Amino acid sequence: MQERRAPSEQALLNLIQSRQATSQVELARSLRVPANTVHGIVRRLLEEGVIVESNAERRGRGRPHKHFQIRIAGPILTITVSGTEWQSAIVTDPSVPFEVSVLRASRVPDRTLAMEWFARIRDMAVEAGGIRVGDLRGAMVHVRRPSTTRRSSVMPWVAELDEAVCTEVLGVRTLVSRDVSSEHLELCRWSREGVRSVVVFNVGDGVSAHYAAHVGPWAELQTLPGEVGHVVVDPGGARCGCGQRGCLETLLSGRAVVDRVRAELQKGVRSQLAPFVDLPPVEFFNQLEALEAGDDLAHRTVEELLRRCAWGIGTTSNLFCPDLTVLRGYVLFGRQDWLNRIAAALPGVALRLKEEYPPLAFSRLESRDLLRELASEFFLRSRANGN
Repeated sequence: MQERRAPSEQALLNLIQSRQATSQVELARSLRVPANTVHGIVRRLLEEGVIVESNAERRGRGRPHKHFQIRIAGPILTITVSGTEWQSAIVTDPSVPFEVSVLRASRVPDRTLAMEWFARIRDMAVEAGGIRVGDLRGAMVHVRRPSTTRRSSVMPWVAELDEAVCTEVLGVRTLVSRDVSSEHLELCRWSREGVRSVVVFNVGDGVSAHYAAHVGPWAELQTLPGEVGHVVVDPGGARCGCGQRGCLETLLSGRAVVDRVRAELQKGVRSQLAPFVDLPPVEFFNQLEALEAGDDLAHRTVEELLRRCAWGIGTTSNLFCPDLTVLRGYVLFGRQDWLNRIAAALPGVALRLKEEYPPLAFSRLESRDLLRELASEFFLRSRANGN
């Protein structure tokens, strides 16, 4: 009989970090070792201050399970960049609330300007946190990278981003995140309700669909990106930042929708949307939703938008067969009527490979969740490297 090796502390910490297992019972089950073995490791990590107890969870009768999370011995500067939105915070401890600083840019075209933006978002975070850069223990940067070799149209400098450059610009030892997956964190928010796989469909600066699962053939991958945004839908359409023409992103992203409305207005179409096309896209979509019922151009624009969304969601549902499709991004998030209409349109616009499409829901992930996870990753990687 093959001898079962004791799990390493790092394997246990990785499970806690990923939220795949956070109680002693879950950890023992995931590592396939006796609970007593896990208990000894957990006790040692608690004594060393590497992990701390999080909120207890009661499920049925009996004593609630104790759950654990990585201890953040901050302050840590965390920065996340997704498209044109930059967010940062100073994270000190899991139980201590913090303020999120936000910057939005129409486009950051090169690395030089990107580094200026990193410095700006750092300064905003340390001011909000009431500290100095010299007080920081370190920094963790997370940038959503393209899942293909295509050049990013919003962040063309992303391939040049490295830890040495960020350390020099931010003035503190900086790591670039490799492990934190917002899709996996999203899945963890739903997993207590029995959801084992999700597609996160994002419509905002661009269009993307990302998959995360606890089960199935791709469960070992934290996320398997589906570049639905660069599927060519209209070969003669507008040129996309990736170099192709007529990608779904050129039809569905927030900026693309605004540009089409502006073009209609320039042709002489009369619409109540005219005063709002020069607003930031986030604000434009608030007006678009409000005016749809009484404005022909607004109505046609929303109808086309939702039909395109239904096509993209149907395509990714057939590809990944998730338990749930989560909607994220400023174009769709929080618009319940639009969600209902997309769900109703799905059978008519996309080939259905299963009897029913998975249900749709809005994201449960908050920006603070990802920023806190980045701080946890910083300490986990520092410990693994002996720093």
